[in-house]
Amino acid sequence: MPVYTVLLVLASVRTALALFALVRSEPGARPWGALTQGAAEICCAFLLRTYLDPPFFASVGFWIYPAFAFAFVWSMAVWIVRLWALTGGDTDLEAPSISAALGFGVESGAVQIARVLWHVCVVAPSLVCGGFTIFGLAAEMRYPH
Repeated sequence: MPVYTVLLVLASVRTALALFALVRSEPGARPWGALTQGAAEICCAFLLRTYLDPPFFASVGFWIYPAFAFAFVWSMAVWIVRLWALTGGDTDLEAPSISAALGFGVESGAVQIARVLWHVCVVAPSLVCGGFTIFGLAAEMRYPH
């Protein structure tokens, strides 16, 4: 099974879990950011697939640009909020989490490390591959002059 299919399945499961948490939670504590994060991860899976599967890039066409823009802007916003929290800044920027909305607020160090590893090992490479594909660098590397 290709890596982008595994990533797409994981992102879809996380998005479905976020949707379930959104429906189940109280109106004041809805994890809208989790649903948006899931959509960004699905965009990342498509970006990775366009890099690894050139015919798919041709079939997606123009829609790869908004997917890249959304995933890039959302990922940068997530990192800025996390870095701001590390500097001791305002912690009200953190959105309600899926686990808190489902009734088990687990925000241990292991969860924080897993979040960082997910972004470093999955989201960042997908954005880099998507950027290479969008700006034509992937084709240039495959078919050098």
